[in-house]
Amino acid sequence: MAKEQLAKGVDLVWDSWVNSLKTIEKVQEDFEKRALQTFNVQKEFIESSVNAINAIEEEARQASREWQERLENSFKELGKKGQFDDISKWLESVQEITDKAQNLAWKPNNAVLDLFTNAQKQIEITLQQAIEQQKQERIETLNKIEEIANQLKETHKKLLAVAE
Repeated sequence: MAKEQLAKGVDLVWDSWVNSLKTIEKVQEDFEKRALQTFNVQKEFIESSVNAINAIEEEARQASREWQERLENSFKELGKKGQFDDISKWLESVQEITDKAQNLAWKPNNAVLDLFTNAQKQIEITLQQAIEQQKQERIETLNKIEEIANQLKETHKKLLAVAE
């Protein structure tokens, strides 16, 4: 009876040790999941920023086109055909300059957002690869620890049996 209780005590000690390591592994897995969730939040933020900037850029272009159309219509109403052709060419030049200015204004914003998007993707891929590698190593390590713990249990029990 004493041997059985002693054997159960040995099992309890080593099983507790292995279970504490498993608990640490679960905490690490939770941390990894939260890190990936953070990347998803960042990705959504970047995507919404890109969408907002694209919408603003399109609204600016639309406003510019509307302004040009209104101006052309106003000049058409003046009725002088020869003058309208000159004014129309001038408006086309103004529109071309406006388009180029808008492109120059929006280009840095788009470049920065592209940079953030690409960097975020690369970091996320790297993190996922690291997490997967750590997970595999943890599984292998935990399996080895369980094997060693079982061997230690048996050795510990044998030593206690010899001591009696």
